[in-house]
Amino acid sequence: MACRPPLERRPARLAVIDDFMRPDGYTEPAERPRGYRADDEIVLDVKGLSKTFDVRHGLFGSRPFHAVKDVSFQLARGRTLGIVGESGSGKTTVGLTLVRLHQASTGQALFDGQDILAMNARQFHPYKRRLQIIFQNPYASLNPRFTVEQILTEPMQLHGIGNDAGARIKLARDWLDRVGLPASALQRYPHEFSGGQRQRIAIARCLTLQPEVLICDESVSALDVSVQAQVLNLLQDLQDEFRLSYLFISHDRPWSSIFPIRCW
Repeated sequence: MACRPPLERRPARLAVIDDFMRPDGYTEPAERPRGYRADDEIVLDVKGLSKTFDVRHGLFGSRPFHAVKDVSFQLARGRTLGIVGESGSGKTTVGLTLVRLHQASTGQALFDGQDILAMNARQFHPYKRRLQIIFQNPYASLNPRFTVEQILTEPMQLHGIGNDAGARIKLARDWLDRVGLPASALQRYPHEFSGGQRQRIAIARCLTLQPEVLICDESVSALDVSVQAQVLNLLQDLQDEFRLSYLFISHDRPWSSIFPIRCW
């Protein structure tokens, strides 16, 4: 439980089990500042987003169910915005709607000034590379029939990244190294990895496209506490290195506290 982030402070890094095994003991890290600055560049501006589903009512009827209603927020480049709420409050629906896995009922999502919700499939295709999502369940988000090499190289092939198969494999190997996995993992299947390792593979899959915005949909809730800390430290390091913008969806407020974050 010592790996859980404290509510009263925002450490630069979360403690992991190895920190407590050191001969000299564990030293509390410095605090990390949070919040937006006035000069931050807004990369994603969501205005009045709503999503309504038709649910069955009676034998032949249906009624509207408002999963998301009039949501507005701004996400700055290189920053994190947290969406925190209880289960069933529509957090995941917001993320799925932004990546167009659900069709928005009303509203706008301006990505660098362009409304991605109003685009057709052809117009939106280049934005798929710039806007990626890490799904909640690492056991279900990876194709069990694909090797890690196929999982990482297929998105690059679809978006024209890398001159040939050899170049894409080299990039996949480099991204595995960035997320702390060996190159030998390329020839293995998802069932051969732990939950934390699978989530690292899912993160690497997103990073192969070099996105600008990463939606983290309960991306650590299915993992053990110590593994959650490792994955969140990795996400923080990647944000510092590549100036990624995170939309961090969670039902657990403490896990949101390590990022320089605004909560909605």
